[in-house]
Amino acid sequence: MDTLIKKITNIALIAIGLLAAASSITYLLVKANVAMNLSFYILYAMLAAVIIVLLSFTIFRIFTDKAQIIKTAILLVAFAAVIIIGYIIAPSELSEIATRLEVSTFVFKWVGTAINVVYIIFLGVIAAFIGSLIYIKLKK
Repeated sequence: MDTLIKKITNIALIAIGLLAAASSITYLLVKANVAMNLSFYILYAMLAAVIIVLLSFTIFRIFTDKAQIIKTAILLVAFAAVIIIGYIIAPSELSEIATRLEVSTFVFKWVGTAINVVYIIFLGVIAAFIGSLIYIKLKK
């Protein structure tokens, strides 16, 4: 399994490297915005490839180990709950700046949701850190 991951990663890195080199050469020779657009497409392709590879191998590993399914389901439910809470507390009325920038209410709501999710998870990490410190002190 690990060799398969390494092979797929190496092939993807070579392909992305060649595309990035082609984009750079295009920008140097043509001096056009086409190269910048190509760079953004490469970035989006890299992001999509990372997400697809991570999800596929994660799902494969989860379903091969039955004990892992319950832990994963609990984490997914917890993450979905955090997203739902973040969506509920996100502002739905546009701010003055958002109105000036002509941001839609849909985008504004989801950006607020993302910010709230980051805050909630950050607070969870801090709470887990403090909890582990307290646990270690009480255990001694």
